[in-house]
Parts: sequence; structure tokens; C-alpha cells
Amino acid sequence: TVEVTCKDTAKESVALEKTILSVKRGDETLTGNNIPATLKVGDVVTYQIKVTNDGDTNLSNVTVTDTFNGAGGLSFGSDGNGSITMNDNGFTWTSDVTLAPGKSNTLTYTYTVVDADKGKTITNTAAIDGEDPTDDGKTETEVENPDVTVTKLLTAITRNGESVKVDKNTTLKVGDELTYVIDIVNSGNVDLEKLTVTDTFNGHFAPSAVKDAEGQELSAAWTGSEGSWQWNYEIAELKVNATATYTYTYTVNQADAGNKLTNTAVVTGDELDPRIRRKIRTSTRSPTTVTSPCSPPTSPSTWAVKTVTQGLQVATPTLCRNPASTSRCLKR
Repeated sequence: TVEVTCKDTAKESVALEKTILSVKRGDETLTGNNIPATLKVGDVVTYQIKVTNDGDTNLSNVTVTDTFNGAGGLSFGSDGNGSITMNDNGFTWTSDVTLAPGKSNTLTYTYTVVDADKGKTITNTAAIDGEDPTDDGKTETEVENPDVTVTKLLTAITRNGESVKVDKNTTLKVGDELTYVIDIVNSGNVDLEKLTVTDTFNGHFAPSAVKDAEGQELSAAWTGSEGSWQWNYEIAELKVNATATYTYTYTVNQADAGNKLTNTAVVTGDELDPRIRRKIRTSTRSPTTVTSPCSPPTSPSTWAVKTVTQGLQVATPTLCRNPASTSRCLKR
């Protein structure tokens, strides 16, 4: 007698693949190796989910759960052959076709990168029927966040060859030499090119030549006239987390007396959002007033005043009957 035991040896198995098919940036559609490593606001990303029956028996009602963390909405194509159910974390796709061994079904959808995605990593993870996600079912793409942080500080006051404490309560005097430093940091997550620094100043004379971090004078000079000066400089490239430092001086002068000195720095660039004001951290130690001696300085080269952090009120000068005796000075 021969006994034969029959056993169902059918194998049920399904493979899942999640890919980015293309990125549309402006009028250009990027595919394959040309798909950028980082995304920009406005990019339209096309995703595809592909399920394949890699077993040896027919499969039906294959369900894929897709978790997506983009801040905007998804747009689905006409393929997919099934139903889509949206939820707070993404969507569920249930295929309504029977997959024979070796056959596949695909779902294509798009996402447009929005402002709220800046600086984040858009993660898109697909899993079948509650199984743990695999690398084949996951995509991660960082969104560019081009940004700079500008810091302007009064770092030193020199009076008659000696250092004076830099403090908000310090009173500036004609002849004081003020040293200011501007730091521009690439605080985003993408390298920046062709940034333009514009510094405006309303002192009577132009500040000194601007120097870089190595102490080299830059070719860009101050332009304008008495009470209206501007410095423009282009930064060719600024890597992520890198800092560009610029230093210049201004010497307190009698011609500024009675005026309010103001200074503004602006950084612009094609990759920076013009709607966002660049971050400017200012010094809280800056002196607020300037006093005037009886006698004006004898050389314009010893005149000046510079503040990059706030309006600076220069005291009204006095009129001397005898310049040698300050006790006899009268208010003009």
C-alpha cells in the first residue's frame, strides 16, 4: 500500500518598489540621474509605487499604506486600478486587479513642494498589508532652505590711542575711532552663490575701506556723498555654515553733531526669498550719544561716527568764545 500526502506548495509573495520618477523645476523636467538631491519650493515631484507578484499564485486586493510628511497636498494620476483613501499621515491604496505571477500594478502621484517644507526632509514610506517598510518602499528627499544670518557689532572704541569700554552707557567723543564687524553666515542647508551685501550709512564722511577676514582691503568702495553713503559687495560663494566677515571703521567727527546716524545692512540673492527679512542680530552694547568738544578737529581724516545697530544721536555742538577754555563754551 502506498500512501500519498498532498500539500499545497503555492507561494504567495509580493514585491514593493517606491521611486521618484521625475522632478519638474520651472520649465525643465529632470529624470534619472538628473533628479536633484535636494528639492526647492515649487518643484513638482512625481512618485510611483509599484507592486509585483513575485510568487507563484494569483493575488488580489493588495493594499499599500503610504506615509507622507509633506506639508502640501497630493495629486493622483489616472493609473493605479484601485481605490485611494486619504488619512492624516498619507493614504491607503487598495488594488482592485488580480495579479498573476510576475505581473505588476503601479500608482503614480505628484507633490508640489511648498514654503512650509523648507529645511525639512520629505519622507515617503510605503508598506504592504501592514508589513514593516523596506528600503525599496521608502524615499527621503531634503528640501532646500537657502538663508543667511547677518550680525553687526561694534567691537572696539579707540580714544587717543587707548581702548574704551564698549557699552551702551559709553558716551562717544569727537575723534573716537569705532570698529564695526559684519558677519554673514550661511544658515541654510544649501551652498549660496552671488550674494549681494548692501550697507547704507548717513554719516557726514564715508567710513574707511572695508576689509575681509584676512585684513585685505576690498576693491568695492563707498559711494555717495555727505550724509548718504552706500557700500555694495558681491559674495561669489558661501558654503553651508560658512561665515563671511567684513570690518571697517568710522571716526566720530564734528560735522555729524546734532544728526541721528543710522546704518542698515541688507543681504540679497537670487536663491533667497525676497519676502523674508534677513535675520539681523544687533549689538546691545553700542553707545547712544556723541558729545562735541569746543574746537572742531583740524583734519577731516580724524572725523567720523559709525553705528550699525541703531540710530545714533550726536549731541549739538557748542560755540566757544575761547577754544582753549572749555569752561567758557556756550550752547549754539
